[in-house]
Amino acid sequence: STLPSPLRKSADFREALEETKLSVRALAKANHKLGSQIDKLLTEKDSFLQKSAEETKEIKIIKQALKETLAEKDKLETSTKQLEIELMERDVSVEDLEATLV
Repeated sequence: STLPSPLRKSADFREALEETKLSVRALAKANHKLGSQIDKLLTEKDSFLQKSAEETKEIKIIKQALKETLAEKDKLETSTKQLEIELMERDVSVEDLEATLV
């Protein structure tokens, strides 16, 4: 039961058209899925960049606090050295001074 040539060509064409429609639908689904994944990744990227910016800000605050703490430490060391020099000039030992403070 072989179809005449024009009808066979028409049937082949309809079959190819159906396959093409199915392929287009499958591609559209895949494209939509990829679009959703890209949106999710972009949202994650934005979140990461925001967290990174916040952490950078925190690091700057910590560095500034450390700088201030080190400056205070230097001041205290300088004051301590000056006090030791004054005590030596007055011929008083640190132990003598500590004994009077107790």
